[in-house]
Amino acid sequence: FLKHIILNEEIVIFGDGTQTRDYTFISDVVQANILAMSPNASGGVYNIGGSARITVLEVLDILRDITGKKIKVKFIDKQKGDMKHTYSDITRAKKLLKYSPDYSVKEGLKEEYKWLKGILKAGF
Repeated sequence: FLKHIILNEEIVIFGDGTQTRDYTFISDVVQANILAMSPNASGGVYNIGGSARITVLEVLDILRDITGKKIKVKFIDKQKGDMKHTYSDITRAKKLLKYSPDYSVKEGLKEEYKWLKGILKAGF
């Protein structure tokens, strides 16, 4: 989404945008992987997430706020088999790994926006 916004391109949304997702910032994923290397975690299976389920429409609102740009959006039919709502139950990771996400969706998107603007400006 951010790349399209920065380049002033249209974003295609499958469905009506009310579907929810549990977005996770990369630093939180890295933290979880490091915690999973502990001896206590050996052989375990852990759900890792940001612990905040929000709609795609809410993400677009956050992106408008962060970028200050008008966002071009095109809604098309949902993809076959796409889940309407997803959410990561991080209870086990919290308990056994002491995992706790540090970034909210907005904080993560702010960081991603700064990083991506720099990458695109450098010509990558």
